Amino acid sequence: MSSHHIVRDDQEPALIIANGAACNSELLGQLLEWSPLVIVLDSAIERVLELGIKVDVLLGDFDRDFDAEKYKEAQYPIEIIHTPDQNKTDLEKAYDYVIKRNIPAVNVIWATGKRPDHTLNNFSTLVNYSTKLKIVILDDYSKSYLLPNKFSKWFTKKSIVSLF
Repeated sequence: MSSHHIVRDDQEPALIIANGAACNSELLGQLLEWSPLVIVLDSAIERVLELGIKVDVLLGDFDRDFDAEKYKEAQYPIEIIHTPDQNKTDLEKAYDYVIKRNIPAVNVIWATGKRPDHTLNNFSTLVNYSTKLKIVILDDYSKSYLLPNKFSKWFTKKSIVSLF
């Protein structure tokens, strides 16, 4: 983090790194610089470590013979959260964790692009958490979030805006 930025715990959005298509390094760097808490889902931990990212929380169901303990030394101190409930996705479990920590907002990257079923589910999940958490899903092409009941924003003449 740059010395001119002051990031206080739980006041800036947490960052969740899922396991979809990677975003560009500039976007990733900007989000990491402003995120006081970095949560990575178990399926993405190896990709994240290859990039040299320091992780605060490793969260997931740890299926497929996943050994979370091997990350304790390399990522010390790291909080390891085992969430075996198969009725929720790991991303939903990460949202629950952020809510439990009383963090009001979260940015999510790597949540789009690889599998359409995962991408669609990640977007539809926004509705389930809309009253509990401000969620922004970012990738190289878009910034997606739920709008409040009343919303106004100024855009330049040729801006592309999609509302669903």
